[in-house]
Amino acid sequence: MHWLLLAGLASGCTSMTVRTGLVTFGGRPAFQASIEIGPSVIGKRHGFAVASEGGVEADERGARAVLAYNLDLIDNDEDTGPVARIGARVRTTVTDDDRRRSGAVLMRSAAFLGLGRDPDRRTAGLGVEIAGGVTFAPITESIFEANLVFGGKFEK
Repeated sequence: MHWLLLAGLASGCTSMTVRTGLVTFGGRPAFQASIEIGPSVIGKRHGFAVASEGGVEADERGARAVLAYNLDLIDNDEDTGPVARIGARVRTTVTDDDRRRSGAVLMRSAAFLGLGRDPDRRTAGLGVEIAGGVTFAPITESIFEANLVFGGKFEK
């Protein structure tokens, strides 16, 4: 997966998304913030992105690192730029205590609101992202995310 990131950076077709919001594991809320970076290709109507993500989540138990891999299909309007995306996310938390680690698979979607959108560069701008799925370690629980995101595309 990291070779895809390096290939995207080298080719100059890299996307970056900054996100912040809430995540719940079986009803227990936590704050999260992260950055995802990866190669993307966006045509006149559609595109796709593959990204690696790193960040932090915090709740009453403390703070944990979050790592994720994301794969998204992007809906692009030729006149206004990216308007939505839908995809899959695999995430895990990294802690010293194995009992507090968790891995999850989620489906996610985002709608971009137009603020900061650039149709020429195919930059999405500000959006709202919703994701849901299940954790698979150490126990099976529902997981839900609600985030504000800001996505940009960076070219040479």
